[in-house]
Order: sequence, then structure tokens, then C-alpha cells
Amino acid sequence: MLGVNKNYPQAYFCTSRTNFCEATTQMAFILQKEGQFVHTEVHCATGRADCEVETENTIYIFEFKLNGNGTAEDALKQIQEKHYADKYKSSKKKIVFIGTSFDEERKTIGEYLTETK
Repeated sequence: MLGVNKNYPQAYFCTSRTNFCEATTQMAFILQKEGQFVHTEVHCATGRADCEVETENTIYIFEFKLNGNGTAEDALKQIQEKHYADKYKSSKKKIVFIGTSFDEERKTIGEYLTETK
């Protein structure tokens, strides 16, 4: 479902600060190709989530940080503090927060943390 797919080239991962937004958009495109319902830059009253992916049983809320601008822990904290999941409170679906930081030198995901609600 939401695993890493080795069929996609490394170009789909973040390689610099200038193409960070492009990398997140490409990730959303990959998930859509895999049959997931994807929203990017999802606005709410307190901010905007970088990406939300909805499957049959689960809602995944992503926040991305480039390693110089924050950690996976910072990203997870932002999801919680900005209440990105509030609109899903009445949903019976499992909600998973995913805080991710991209490693600019290695050009891949540096670290990620998850929390299930």
C-alpha cells in the first residue's frame, strides 16, 4: 500500500531546497498512480498539511521537512499542534500522522516518525 516502491527512480526524492515542493508533488503523483486518493497542501484554519492520503480504512497525514528546516519530530509536532486531523474526528477510519525529514545530502528520506490516532 504505502511502502517504498523500488520501481521509481531516485529522481522522485528531494535533491535540493529548490525542488522540495516538486519532490512532494511527485510523491503525491506516485501514490495516485498506486490507486490512493491524494490531496496536497490541504488548508485548514490553523495551517496546511503537506499531503493527505485516504485509503479505504485509513487516513494518512504527512508533514515534510527538509533536514535544514526541521526534523521528523518537528513535522509530527506540527501535525498535532495545527490540528490537521480535526476534520476527520467523526470518521471511523484509522488516522496515521507521518512526520518526515528529507536528507539533502543522501537525496532520500532521512527519518520519519508515525503516530496512530
